[in-house]
Amino acid sequence: MNRYLMGLLIAFVASFCFADDCLVSTLPPEKLSTLPGVNRVEHNEESGSYITSFDNGDQILSRYGTCELALDVHYLFRTSQNPSIEALKKIIAATIPGQQQVAIILNQLDDLQPVPRNSTIELKGLNDSHTLMLMDSSSPLFVTELHYQWNPPLH
Repeated sequence: MNRYLMGLLIAFVASFCFADDCLVSTLPPEKLSTLPGVNRVEHNEESGSYITSFDNGDQILSRYGTCELALDVHYLFRTSQNPSIEALKKIIAATIPGQQQVAIILNQLDDLQPVPRNSTIELKGLNDSHTLMLMDSSSPLFVTELHYQWNPPLH
C-alpha cells in the first residue's frame, strides 16, 4: 500500500514539475531556405511558423510542432499550373523530416507520374507516412497549392 501511495505522490508532483517542459518537438524545416530562388525567410520559434518567399512570387507556409511531432507545409505556386515532378521532388526532399528516408519517399512519387490533382496521396516512410495533395489554389494570388503533412510514428 505504501508503494502505491508513494507512486501516486511521485506522479502527482512530477506532473506539476514537468508541466511546462516538452518531451518532444519537431525541428523547423530549415532546408526549405536552401531551395533555389529564396529571397526571404520568416521564422517564429514560439508559434512554430516558418515562411519562405521566392523571387517568382511563390511562398511556402509551414507550421511545425514546438511541443509535439507535427509538420504541415503549404507550397503556393504563383504561376505554375502544373509543377514539374522535379520541382515537386525538390520541395518534398527539403521538407521531409529525417533525411535518411528521402529516397524512399521520392521513389514512390516517381511511380505516380503524372501527380494526380485534387486527390490525397499517401506515401510510406520507414515508420511514418507523408500525405500530399496537389490542387487548384483557393486564393486569387496563387494558381496551384501543394499541401504536405508529416504523419509521425506513434510514440
